[in-house]
Amino acid sequence: MQLYTGSEPIDWVYHGKKTVEEMTGDHRFPQPGTAAVLYDDGAGKVFDWIFLDALATRYGVEVTESQATYEAIIEAMNKPLPAVTAEELQKVSDTAAAAQNVAKKAQEQAEQAAAGSNPQVASFAAMMMPTVAPTVRDNDLAKVSTLAPDWSAGKQYKKGEALAHEGVLYRVSQDHTSQDTWKPGEAGTEALYYSIEIADDGIIVWKQPGGEYNQVNKGDLRHYPNAGSPVYESLIDANTWKPDEYPQGWRKVE
Repeated sequence: MQLYTGSEPIDWVYHGKKTVEEMTGDHRFPQPGTAAVLYDDGAGKVFDWIFLDALATRYGVEVTESQATYEAIIEAMNKPLPAVTAEELQKVSDTAAAAQNVAKKAQEQAEQAAAGSNPQVASFAAMMMPTVAPTVRDNDLAKVSTLAPDWSAGKQYKKGEALAHEGVLYRVSQDHTSQDTWKPGEAGTEALYYSIEIADDGIIVWKQPGGEYNQVNKGDLRHYPNAGSPVYESLIDANTWKPDEYPQGWRKVE
């Protein structure tokens, strides 16, 4: 982990060393002048990041000067965890299993609603969308994109939620309270939302994967390089390469 408080270039695992100017509009790069914590691979190359104050909230650390806050977070992270009993572990396991069953059922209902099979199911699925979205990848979310609620100001959004704004589907990149000055798609909000472009045939348009949700796995389809281009099927999991950069990882769908 590294503390980032400036606008110097960052050396990315998959994209090389990039400056602020080169990464403008990319949700994977911290905004200039913001304090952020960079997650690296142990050799200085960054693969993810989060705002310093968001991480401080997660660990119950008071936000003061950036370096002091960062050190307090590291200290909190290194504290030994309390012992967990077998009963507590079983309770967590049961809760997780129940949550997965609910999410699976809600997603199935959402897919039925997207197909227009039942107005009541459509209403319920739309209501369940905030709960379901953080449990699925973009590839599955695209199938029920019409159920995503419209973006609104003053709302507490959670990482992974889906929303729509001006006809575009977005995923929330990190927890935050929305503001009129931070609308999806506008400059400066790349770290809060990322767009999911869906072609008319319902297939996602290729975009460089940047995290857990938009990872491309074996069997996933993508238009490349734009919505009017051919469709390619990924032949491998965790595919981060473009079809023309790593053709052995893709199959062109005729």
